[in-house]
This record gives sequence, structure tokens and C-alpha cells, in this order.
Amino acid sequence: MSGNTKQSLNEMQLNLTGKLFFAALGASLVGRPAKTKIRGTKEQIGAVTEALTASRNFQNELNNPEASIDSVMGKLNLKHMAVVEFERVFGISWPL
Repeated sequence: MSGNTKQSLNEMQLNLTGKLFFAALGASLVGRPAKTKIRGTKEQIGAVTEALTASRNFQNELNNPEASIDSVMGKLNLKHMAVVEFERVFGISWPL
């Protein structure tokens, strides 16, 4: 992708590896982690890890019956910051 143009995941033509990667991320988010090995730069791996962790933490907080509005909003803000970093590093929207 060139310049600052971002594409959403559904607009991208992903290869099989990309599809498997995002399927594994989705499975991890719903508590069914798949064994995966990620290769990339330290910055790329960090961006994926932070976005996935923040997404999972947000979902867990939403499902927590003792969660407060403040705690949910705090997790949402952390997810937003991680997603912004992911999008900066990869130039695509975070799919989760």
C-alpha cells in the first residue's frame, strides 16, 4: 500500500497466509488460541501483540459482570491506542 491510504481488511486481497493469520488472531480472541509463529520486525511483532492483548482484555472486561463503565472505557482506550499503533506500523485497519 502506498502513502497514507489505508484499506480495511475486507478490501484487501489476502493471501492464504494472511487469512490463516487473522483466523488465528480471531480464535485467540475468543479463547481458542491456535499455535502460531509470527515473523516480522520487533516493531511489527510488538504491534500485533499489543493490539491482540488489548482486544482480548477489552472483550474480557465486557464479559465481566463486575465491570464498571470506567473499567470498560479504560480497556477500550487501551485497545484504541494499540490499534492506532498497529495501523501505523502495517498501514491496514485492525480487524478485531
